[in-house]
This record gives sequence, structure tokens and C-alpha cells, in this order.
Amino acid sequence: MTFALFCTNMLYHPPGSEGGSDDDIFGGQFCEISKSKKKKKKKKSRGKQSTNADHPYFNSMESFEPAEVLLKQCEPLVPTPLEKTKYVFVDTVDEMKDMINHIENQQELAIDCEGHTYHSYEGITCLLQISFRTNDFIVDTLVLRRELHS
Repeated sequence: MTFALFCTNMLYHPPGSEGGSDDDIFGGQFCEISKSKKKKKKKKSRGKQSTNADHPYFNSMESFEPAEVLLKQCEPLVPTPLEKTKYVFVDTVDEMKDMINHIENQQELAIDCEGHTYHSYEGITCLLQISFRTNDFIVDTLVLRRELHS
């Protein structure tokens, strides 16, 4: 069975399929797709009309009321230069607990996940970056995979 994954305007052929070979991991696997070749998929009818209430988070979204502080307009802050931003590489349980304590005392944060899907249908998160205005945490999710679920 041959399958293809669309990624923006590129078509990916997995190794062993028509577009690539097993010994050539990257070469020849990506090919440009013209817009005329893309076909629109027709939605299949499941016998009933879909409603907003079918969404798994419908009730949560309907009842959500943001805090007033989140609705106030504020002046954007200039980010700290990268050279002055400290970071902690988290790969032990004690460092993870310290990170959690730090997170609980913050008003805002940014999260970035880095992962891959090589030899995996679901993908694997490899690194988790949690950033604040003054510092960053880089979490090795492979080393801490059992502890992250607890």
C-alpha cells in the first residue's frame, strides 16, 4: 500500500514507495505538487448533521470567561537579548520539580514542543521548551518520559 503525506505544497513519499528508496533517506522523497493536481476531498455524510455540541470541548469553550487582567491592553515588552537569557536543561526529577515550582509562580509563559515522526505514526516529543521573560527551561522528554506522565 502506498501513501503520501501533504506538507504545505510538497508531497512526501516514504522510503520504499514510488517516490523514494530505502537507502536514500532524504533524496528524491519530496516533489513539488502543482495546485492544479491537488483535488478537493468531498465530505462524507455520516447520516446526521453535525452540531456545535458534538465538539468534545464545546461546553468548556462556551463557559470560558477570561480574567479581566487578560483583557486589558498593555504595552508590548522588549524581549531580553538571547545572550542575557539564562536557561536550565531539565533532565532529572529534582530539576523538573524545581521547574514546576517556578511555573506555579508565573503569570505568563510560552511553550514549544520539538518532535519527530521518523519510524512512528503518532510521533515522539523530543524536547519541550518552556520560556518566561527572564529564563527558559529545556526539558529532555525522552529521559523524563515516565515522570512526565505522573
